[in-house]
Amino acid sequence: ERASGETELFSSFGKFAVLFDLIGQKIIASEKSAHFKGAQTFNDLFYGAVEQFSSVEAVLSNVVVVGLEYVAIHLERDLFYGMLNVVAGNNPKYHYICGDSIATRDVPTLRYMVSKTIIGLSVSMLMYPLRTVIVRINTNTVSLASAPGLLTNFQSFSSLFRGIHYQFIYASALLLVYGIEDLVHYKYVNHNIDNYSPLLFLFALPAVPYRARQIFAQTGYTSDARMSGLRWLAQLIVR
Repeated sequence: ERASGETELFSSFGKFAVLFDLIGQKIIASEKSAHFKGAQTFNDLFYGAVEQFSSVEAVLSNVVVVGLEYVAIHLERDLFYGMLNVVAGNNPKYHYICGDSIATRDVPTLRYMVSKTIIGLSVSMLMYPLRTVIVRINTNTVSLASAPGLLTNFQSFSSLFRGIHYQFIYASALLLVYGIEDLVHYKYVNHNIDNYSPLLFLFALPAVPYRARQIFAQTGYTSDARMSGLRWLAQLIVR
């Protein structure tokens, strides 16, 4: 059960889910995923994955990317909770039985919902440049050694904001669905709604293609940007 005030937009989804996030980015940005050719495509992607560990530099780059991803997740969560507690820390709570324990969540008041949405979008936009750096290193758009150079002049730094409008659309869709889920959970808390509330997130599916467009913009990918079935699957696992 989520802690009071938590939003999955800044959730780590468990210890290993971040790896699926990074793998999804690699698949989306790979030209091999533009055309699905059955076993051949998976074979190409497999050998591409092997190349990620073919040298000390490649291994170090992947380790740094995973580390940066965890740092970004914790920064996002700390910023989100810190700001939400300042603005809506005195929001009323409600308690309910969850399994063998008593769980607590915020009452979805108008002030709380508006605050949660605005803060969620603000944190998402604030962290976007770091996310772009991670995506570029992860997809080999820039090398680990040259990544610090992205911060040295205005032109390279401003490029870190490419595709931010796609992130805004995607984050807005998720926060809207999470808000609906908060309202539904509060109204039907005694009707085992937890078993069905995940179905609400199907409403966020129309926003999923913006994740791939965002990655294309972040990496400067200009080759075949068609949304193949493989890319559709990959973007479903990208946070």
